[in-house]
Amino acid sequence: MSASASVSHLTNGLVLLSSPSQPQALSAYASSSETTRFLRSLYVSLKPPLSNQQVTTAVFSLQNHELNHTNFNVETTDEEEATLRHAVLGRISVGLYADAMNILLKEASDADVEANWWAEVERSRLNAGYYFIQSAFALTHQPLPSV
Repeated sequence: MSASASVSHLTNGLVLLSSPSQPQALSAYASSSETTRFLRSLYVSLKPPLSNQQVTTAVFSLQNHELNHTNFNVETTDEEEATLRHAVLGRISVGLYADAMNILLKEASDADVEANWWAEVERSRLNAGYYFIQSAFALTHQPLPSV
């Protein structure tokens, strides 16, 4: 199982936790505002597994919507809109968490490969001697610092 697949396996459940708790939150009200419709479509577009591109697009869309609509109020009194905003931000947070976990797992894997290489060099006298000769040659053939 790859790092990305294992992270998706762990974070898919978190995406479902960010679902609206009220059943009427995703209902089709005839009087829903433009912001509510926008948040509803953004929420539906953020389906697991969340990719980095999906999360980035959602963040920029939310930011552009906020800048272009003066009636976009973070502290809204509309219960449906507040629930949708909370759910969208929850899914974005899970996507960012998944991306961070993928990066950390990749870096840990790279560090493990490097540690194994160094352990192999240390175990073998031939490899240790070869590394010493390479290092000494590299140090002796560097240009002299200019004065």
